[in-house]
Amino acid sequence: MTGVSASTIAGQVEKELEADVYINRNGQIMRATLRSGLYQGDKGILMEQGPVSACRLTAHLFGFCGGSHQQAAAKALENAWTIEGMPANAVLLRQITQAAEIMQNIPRWFYSNFSHDLTSNKYSQTLLYPAIVERFAFIKGTSFRKGLTASAYPISLYSSIAGQWPQADFATPGGVSTSFQVQNLSQAFSILEKYRSEWLEPIWLGCSVDRYLAIQTWADLMAWIEEKPAHRNSDLGLFIRGALSYGWDKMGVGIGRFLSYGISGDPSLSTAEAVEAKCLPGGFYNGEIIESIDSLLIKDEILKGNAHFQYKDQMVEVGPLARQVLACQDPLQKESPSGLIWDILQEKGPSVFLRVFARMHESAFFFQRIQHWLSKLDLGKNFNVDFSRYKQSMTGLGLTEAPRGALAHLTTTNSQKIEGYQILAPTLVNINNGAKPKEQSALAEALTGVVIEDTENPVEVATIARSLDTCLNCKVNLYKHRSEKQIATVAL
Repeated sequence: MTGVSASTIAGQVEKELEADVYINRNGQIMRATLRSGLYQGDKGILMEQGPVSACRLTAHLFGFCGGSHQQAAAKALENAWTIEGMPANAVLLRQITQAAEIMQNIPRWFYSNFSHDLTSNKYSQTLLYPAIVERFAFIKGTSFRKGLTASAYPISLYSSIAGQWPQADFATPGGVSTSFQVQNLSQAFSILEKYRSEWLEPIWLGCSVDRYLAIQTWADLMAWIEEKPAHRNSDLGLFIRGALSYGWDKMGVGIGRFLSYGISGDPSLSTAEAVEAKCLPGGFYNGEIIESIDSLLIKDEILKGNAHFQYKDQMVEVGPLARQVLACQDPLQKESPSGLIWDILQEKGPSVFLRVFARMHESAFFFQRIQHWLSKLDLGKNFNVDFSRYKQSMTGLGLTEAPRGALAHLTTTNSQKIEGYQILAPTLVNINNGAKPKEQSALAEALTGVVIEDTENPVEVATIARSLDTCLNCKVNLYKHRSEKQIATVAL
């Protein structure tokens, strides 16, 4: 690592999105190309390092979701070395920490990132705008500090299990490294309870988690909003009413094909074992049916080294919406997909609204899952298997879900060192176009057809981009479609 520090790399991780948007005379977006300063790869830092060092170093290099990268790195080695039979405790703790990292991101993203779009002046004439600004304005909103405080609880939960987030040396090939004891379990339940009692139920939902998760259809959700003033006036209720009044349920449709790698503490589990462990099933929804993931296709696509990613020769969308769409399937394939997110997708189709809603839905969804996973721990049993005898020269693929969506690590190792390392992050899947017109990325496709009402304030572009969580700041370069003459450059 001579000459390049982890802190230097971390400083390059997240930059603004730059969008070149081409509009016709009516302001309608005809096409878009996108670039991000999001740093990917390891700049050779992992090369020649010991194979297991990838679990530690990737957590440092990608600090904003270091736990997810650490698990992907561990799974890549497990795949390379054919390590199976991970203890149930390790499966559960991996799933808990994975969910906790996603949960910490939810209120933090909503209140400090997406709130910019909720309070845009574009919507100042809508009926709910004053209430939305009062509640969701950046820093000054009445819910802002409460939301950011809430995001600290999942971080504390993660740290009570794995050590200091996000750079804990936790996931290892064959299990986890932890000294988790009874007092840690008690602390974890206590932290989860604070998350529920101080934000999730009183602020976000306006009802109990169980009542909210009983909602299974779009019609049920609309009825829930009108059921009680507490529902209607909760942050979730206000978001839903505001987003619908803004027309976000019809904006940013996108590709309609979704890929999720799922959340499984041990990818070698049989389907029945995965159901028992309440793993989140991964899969590919092609717009008609859900198919199982072919990891060899993903591996081959990464090895191609293309700037854009395709699955089965198709561009896809990844992220919380994809994760929840695939979570609606029956893992044993006995029934058709069902559940709230699936029903909304079939009823209304993908949109800015549904992407944001699916992400926020995970605050209750994962709360319930973590409760279950904690209750299934048996602290008297093992947390890992000895992986030293498995080391060999192989290429391995590690698939998992980061807060932003599907994350893949591909490593080539021998028994002593890393010989190659590639990372495919969700942001790059969602923004990078292919060379052909039909190879528009999820974000480019979501932008196509949208009408920019004010070329001096093309807020629609930023809203759609942030619904896919591809930027904190968005620089929009507007061009005339036919002449390609630049009209304006706006930072949002």
